[in-house]
Amino acid sequence: MFFRKNERLFRKVSQYLNKYLTDEPAAAARPLPQSIPSPKASCSGQTGSLPAACLYGDAACMSPAPADVAMFIDNNYSDMSFSARLNLYMHERDITTAMIYKRSFIDRKLISKITASADYHPSKQTVFALCIALRLNLKESEGFLELAGFTFNRSKKYDLIIKFMLENQVYDIDKINDILFRFHESCFGQ
Repeated sequence: MFFRKNERLFRKVSQYLNKYLTDEPAAAARPLPQSIPSPKASCSGQTGSLPAACLYGDAACMSPAPADVAMFIDNNYSDMSFSARLNLYMHERDITTAMIYKRSFIDRKLISKITASADYHPSKQTVFALCIALRLNLKESEGFLELAGFTFNRSKKYDLIIKFMLENQVYDIDKINDILFRFHESCFGQ
C-alpha cells in the first residue's frame, strides 16, 4: 500500500516538475537592450530613451531620495530573526525540539544551535526540513525561507519537489525522501 501511494505521489510530482521546469535559455544569455523608451529624463537631463547603463546600476542615473529608501526599509524590514520565528512556530504549535529532529532528521545539536542563536544562518536544506517538521503551509514556508535569505528556485528540481510537498501538505519525511531519491536528489538526513 505504501508503495502504491508513493507511486501516485511520484507521478504527481513528475507532472508538477514537467509543468514548472523549462529548457528556456537563461535570461543572461539574451542580449541586453541598448536603451529603453522613457518619458522621464535620461542621465543627461533630456527626455527620450534611457541609456541601458541606467537600467543596470549606473549610480549617476539612479539616486533615490533618502526618504524613499527610509520608507522602503520601514515597510519591509523585519526585526524577527530566523531563530525567533522558529521558536515562535514551535511555541504556537506546541512542538518540542525532540519532535523537530524526529520529523526532519536534523541533528539535536544543530536544532539547539539554531534556536539559541539569532545570528545563526541555516542551509536551505535545513530550512526545508524545518518547514516540513513544523508542518508549515506554502505561504508560511516562503516567509520562513525569506527570513533565512532563501526562496524557492523554479529552475531547481529539488526546490520544486519540496514546494509540491508543502502545497499538498505531504509532511511524512520518509515519503518525501522516497520521492527525492527517485528523482536523484539529495535526501534529508544524509
